Amino acid sequence: MNNKLNPEQIKKLVLCVILLCFVFYWYFVLLLPGLTKSEDATKKMIADMRPKIEAAERQIAAVRGLEKEAPNVANILDALKSMIPDESPISWFPPRMKDFFERNGIQKVRTSKRDAGEIRISGLKRLEWTIEIPVVDAVSLGIAIAGLENEDPLVEVRSVQISRLPDNIEYQRATLILSSLVKP
Repeated sequence: MNNKLNPEQIKKLVLCVILLCFVFYWYFVLLLPGLTKSEDATKKMIADMRPKIEAAERQIAAVRGLEKEAPNVANILDALKSMIPDESPISWFPPRMKDFFERNGIQKVRTSKRDAGEIRISGLKRLEWTIEIPVVDAVSLGIAIAGLENEDPLVEVRSVQISRLPDNIEYQRATLILSSLVKP
C-alpha cells in the first residue's frame, strides 16, 4: 500500500484545513463574542426584572388576600348601606345632628353641607358637613364628639375648631367638619 498522498489529495487536505481554520475563526472571533454579549445582556435584563417580579408576586398575594376578604367587606358595605336613609342627605343629616347634640345638652346647632367635593366609595359617596355651635362648654363638646363617632358609624369628625367668646370665658364657639357616607 502506498501511504503517499497524491497532489489532488493534498489540495483537498489543504482546502479542508483552510476551511476548518475559517470555521474556528468564524466561531471564536465572530459568533462567540456576539453570543456572550447577548447572554450578558439577557442576564442583566433578568436581574433587572427580579425586583419587578417579586413586587408583582407580593401584589398577587395581596390581591388574593383581598379576594378572601371581599365577602366580609361586601357584608359590611351592605350593612352600611342599610343604615343610610334613601332620601336626600340634606333632608335627614342636619336633623339627625341637631337631635344628637340636643340629647347631649348642646343647643342651637347649625348644620350645612360643605363644598369640599364628593368622594365616591363603591356605591356610596362621602359628603362633608360644617356644624356650627355658637355656645358650648368644652367638656360637653368633648363628650359629644366622642359619642358622635361611637354612636354613628357613618360619621367621621375631620376637624374641630374652638374659639373663645369675647364676653364669656366659660363658654366657647365650636365649628366641626364632619364627613358622612350617603347614598349617591
